[in-house]
Amino acid sequence: MFILSGNLNLKDQVFNKGDFIIVDNEKKIQLSTKNNCKIFEIISPIKLPYKTYAEVHNVN
Repeated sequence: MFILSGNLNLKDQVFNKGDFIIVDNEKKIQLSTKNNCKIFEIISPIKLPYKTYAEVHNVN
């Protein structure tokens, strides 16, 4: 997920505008949003045959 605006809480951690969050192997997550938070989310149930941006840049 990418935080477009506002902020949110996830597992007692605060994420702000511009933060990037990787959620992997979770059946459910509980988010608490603040300040009209907007997120951009990409969901893929498959293992990709190429490295993702996060893997290439060691983001996680």
